[in-house]
Amino acid sequence: MEGTHTNKTFLEQTASPLVSNIRSVPIPCNWDKSHRDDSCLDEASNNSISASRPTSSNSNIDPDHVSSRYERQIIARSGLSRHSTFQTMRLSTWHHLKTGIFARNTNGLLVFFPLGIIADVFHWSDAAVFVLNLIAIIPLAKLHSHTADDICSHLGEVPGTLAAATLRNAAELILAIIVLKNGEIDVVRASVLGSILFNLLLVLGCYFLAGGIKYKVQTFNQSAAQMSASLLALSCLSLIIPAAHNATSKAVDKSFGSQQVSYGLSIILLVVYALYLLFQIKTHQHLYEVEQEEQKRRFPLWLGVLLLAIFTIAIAICGEYLVDSMSGLSKAWGINPTFIGMVLLPIVSKAFELFDAISIAMKNKAQTVIEKAIGSSTQTAPFIAPVLVI
Repeated sequence: MEGTHTNKTFLEQTASPLVSNIRSVPIPCNWDKSHRDDSCLDEASNNSISASRPTSSNSNIDPDHVSSRYERQIIARSGLSRHSTFQTMRLSTWHHLKTGIFARNTNGLLVFFPLGIIADVFHWSDAAVFVLNLIAIIPLAKLHSHTADDICSHLGEVPGTLAAATLRNAAELILAIIVLKNGEIDVVRASVLGSILFNLLLVLGCYFLAGGIKYKVQTFNQSAAQMSASLLALSCLSLIIPAAHNATSKAVDKSFGSQQVSYGLSIILLVVYALYLLFQIKTHQHLYEVEQEEQKRRFPLWLGVLLLAIFTIAIAICGEYLVDSMSGLSKAWGINPTFIGMVLLPIVSKAFELFDAISIAMKNKAQTVIEKAIGSSTQTAPFIAPVLVI
């Protein structure tokens, strides 16, 4: 009896720390049988892993080890092989794709992407090809922008900001290059102007309207807004100078035309834009600090780069079909090509920014929308326009 009592005491002493650790695990969400989402499963699995280890080594847990162990738990529950690395990667990749792409509301419009290709291959009317590819670009541009933001979050603060300055308006730049390649210079000019007006008037106006209905007072950083407005004013002035030079120059003076003026101004604008990025990232970084909700990364870096390349190619394909059918649409429906460049092209490449602005307005984050709307315009005028000129 004494030996039994000793063994029982020993077992109780051994199990007590483990039981106390398990009881101290916080429950991350409503854990019931009727509602279990992936985030609850992920957090609960990580907490249970941490609780099963000694308390002194919890701070040294490798996140990659926890993630791989979580994936092995999922595979074990689904009946797959525990030793199949390929199955682990496939399950994890499908989880990222499901939560990052297929769970979005507007992505049902992706069905228009194959329809647009079919319309061009089987020689449907120019109006059908134009409309189908126009609608297909809307979700592709949104996915491209959000994937670019996800990649930038992996790169760190300075490289991420520089990458964002190049990638966020890539859809607009791709469409403009395709239109320019087809010789539609007036449409390109109209698209640059329409993009600036779309961000400054429609996106910013819808935000102030939606936010003003819910909140009486909305605050933003005045210094950062003034800096962005000054850069935008300088860029718009540089867009006017070549037209003014062409209108006022004499016909006999052809040695220094508007094309040379445009090249010179484009180089100046690119230098000014580089200095603006230095101002934003390095010297006055505190002016552009915005309180943002911490968002979970949707994709690992390799998958984000792969998806970004796929979305870029898809936008280029739709843009090519769209531009090829533009002239036929103009003749069939009597639409001016300038209207297409100023109104339709900016809408399809930036429609997601309008919905994002209204969503952010409900959270009273004026600084975030001002940075996105005015920042997108300042990127269009001193960066995209000079690149198209050169």
